[in-house]
Amino acid sequence: STQSTEVMLCLVKHIIKRSRHKHVAPKLISPSSQKRFFFKKKKQKPPGREIQKFTPPPKPRTRFTPSPFPSLKTEFSSSTLEPSRSVDDAATSSVSTNTVGSTPKPNTTISTLSNNMKVATSSEWSACSCVGLYVESGSRHEPSDKQGLTRLLERLAFKSTSTKTNSEMVKELESCGANVSTTSAREFIVYSAELLHEFVPNMIQLMSETVRDPQFTDKEIEEQITALSYDYEEQRKNVDAFLTETVHSVAFPNHPIGVPLVGPPELLKNITKEDLLNFIKSHYVGPRMMIVGTGVEHSFLHSISEKYFSTFPSQSIDLISGGRSPPVYQGGELKIPSKTLEEIGPQSEGEPPLKDHMVIAFKSCSYSDPDFYAFATLHTLMGGGDSFSAGGPGKGMYSRLYTEVLNQYGWVESAEAFNFCYSDTGIFGVLASTLQDSPQLSDLCSVLCQQIANVGQGVDSKELQRARNQLKTSIFMNLESRAVLFDDVGRQVIAYGKRFSAEQLCEKIDSVTSEDIMRVCRKMISHKPSIVYYAPPKTLSGALNFDDVYSYLKSFSE
Repeated sequence: STQSTEVMLCLVKHIIKRSRHKHVAPKLISPSSQKRFFFKKKKQKPPGREIQKFTPPPKPRTRFTPSPFPSLKTEFSSSTLEPSRSVDDAATSSVSTNTVGSTPKPNTTISTLSNNMKVATSSEWSACSCVGLYVESGSRHEPSDKQGLTRLLERLAFKSTSTKTNSEMVKELESCGANVSTTSAREFIVYSAELLHEFVPNMIQLMSETVRDPQFTDKEIEEQITALSYDYEEQRKNVDAFLTETVHSVAFPNHPIGVPLVGPPELLKNITKEDLLNFIKSHYVGPRMMIVGTGVEHSFLHSISEKYFSTFPSQSIDLISGGRSPPVYQGGELKIPSKTLEEIGPQSEGEPPLKDHMVIAFKSCSYSDPDFYAFATLHTLMGGGDSFSAGGPGKGMYSRLYTEVLNQYGWVESAEAFNFCYSDTGIFGVLASTLQDSPQLSDLCSVLCQQIANVGQGVDSKELQRARNQLKTSIFMNLESRAVLFDDVGRQVIAYGKRFSAEQLCEKIDSVTSEDIMRVCRKMISHKPSIVYYAPPKTLSGALNFDDVYSYLKSFSE
C-alpha cells in the first residue's frame, strides 16, 4: 500500500544517513552529529597537578678554524661540533644485539679438499640453496696490456665447453631452474646460482665444466668483446661510477689495483683465447678457490665438490703474474673536461640538468686492519646522498654530509661518502656535484675539505651512537637476503679464514669510540688527497690549487 511504501522509504533514508555518518571523518560531521556519535567526555586533569615541560640546557657551540681558501665565503668558514638539530634520545641510544640471542647464531663449517681447495657452508635453512665458486683473482691480477680480461671471463661463463654447446649448457641450466650469475671485481671472480636443493649436484658439475673445460669459441669471444666495448661507453655516461673508477687510478697510478674494471675497446681486442686459458691455469688453483653454499648440508656439498673439483691443481703455474705486490698509495689531481650544454645541444624534456662533479679520496685501510670497523662507522657517520631524497627515518638524513652540507648549501646537488677496502689497502672519500657552470665548484671542494677535517676535531656521542646503530641495523637487514648471506660467507672465509657472526661484528662496532673516529680521520688526511674534477674547461681553470688543499688538510692532522 501507499502508507507502507512511505514507511519503507523513510527507513531507507534513515539507514543511508546513519551509514554516511559512520564513514565520514569526524571533522566533517555537524556539531549536533558529533554530540550524537562522539559522546565520550574528555578526561579532566587532576586538580592541583600541573605538568611542567622539560627544557634541556643549551648546547655549547664550538667554532673551528676558518678555511684559508679565498673562495670560501663567510658562511662557509665556521662549523659546529654539535649540529643544531633536535634528536630524540631514544633514537640515539645504544641498540643491544643481545635480543637476537634467542635465535641460533649462524654455524659456518669449513673444510678442505684434497687439493687444498676450501668448502664453506652456512647452516641457515631456506627453501632454496645458493651455491657458488669463489676465485681469489680479479682485475688487479691482469697483465697491463690485457686490461678487461677478468670481465671477459665473467661474460664467457656458462657458455660452450668441451662436452656441451652453448645451447646445451643453457638448456641444462633452465632444466635445473637455476638463477645463475657471474661477477668480477678487483680481487674476486664469483660464479653463483640459486636453485632447489635437489639440483645442487647438477649445478656443481656445470660450474666445474665452465671453469675447467671452457671452449672459448671465436664467435663467443667476439660477441662478448663487443658487449664490453658498449659497457665501457655506457660507464662513462654514469659519471658517479666513472669517477669512482678514475679516482683509483689517481690514488694508485703505478699498480694494477688502480686500473678500471672495464678495459677500453682497443685493449679488449688484444685478448685472445690463449690469454684466457693461461689466466685460468695460473689462477684457478686449489688454494685460490673455494666452494660456498647456504641452505645445504656441509658433508653433502663437500663430497660433491671433491668429485668435481679435486682435479684442479694444488699449486699455481706462473704463466701470468701481476697485482701480487702491495700497492703504494700516491694521491694527486686529475681534471677531466666535460661537454657543455652548447656542445651537447638542447636537452629533452625531463632530462636531468648538466652537473659539475668532483671526488676527493684518501688512503684508508684493508679489511684485515684493526681500524676497519672505525672506517666503516665513519662511512655511516658521514653518509650523504642527493639534495632531493624521499627521506624518513633510517635514510641517513642526520648524517654529517646531510646536516652540514646538503641542508646548508642549496647549490650542492649531491654529496655522498664511499669506502673501498681491499686485502692490503683501501680508499675513503666523498663524491659530490653541483650544477654545471656554477661558480661554486671550488667552494664545493672547500666545504668538503672542511667537513672531513672537522670530523677529526670532534664527534658528538649521539652522532656516533646513531651511526653505530645504523651500521648494525644494516648488517642484520642485509643478511636476510640469501645472496648477501652467500657473499658474506665467501668474503669472510677468504679474508679471515673464518666467519664472524653478526653479533660479533656488532660487538666490534660498539667498541668504536669517538677517539677512534678522530684518530683514523686525522691519519687519513695526513696523506695526499686524490682529487678528480669533471667539469667544462672554463670551470676547471678555477679549481683550487692542489698544494693549498693538501696543506689545509694536513694542518688538521697534526
